[in-house]
Amino acid sequence: MNPENIKQLRKKFKCSQEELSMILGVTTATLSRWENGQASPSAKNLEQLEFLKQKLNKEDPANLKKILLIAGVSFAAMAPVGLMMSGLINKDNIVEKVKGFFSKT
Repeated sequence: MNPENIKQLRKKFKCSQEELSMILGVTTATLSRWENGQASPSAKNLEQLEFLKQKLNKEDPANLKKILLIAGVSFAAMAPVGLMMSGLINKDNIVEKVKGFFSKT
């Protein structure tokens, strides 16, 4: 995936660099360097970017973005897109997790 493809993916996803970097589990500076061609994503990050590209062809970008950003807050130890790739998060379990936050007293 070349720098322009990464930038186009972010725009299709309607994410800021900060949001996409949180979803991928990288710094904003790292994402910026990828988009400017100053650095290249690792094999793991390329796999995550390709996964997002495929998901965006099947799902609503706004909903996918919400799911991944909420997952990042809920399961902060791993990049949200990595969690989705592994099957640990999806819309249903994120909804349950959020409901759980509000039902606790």
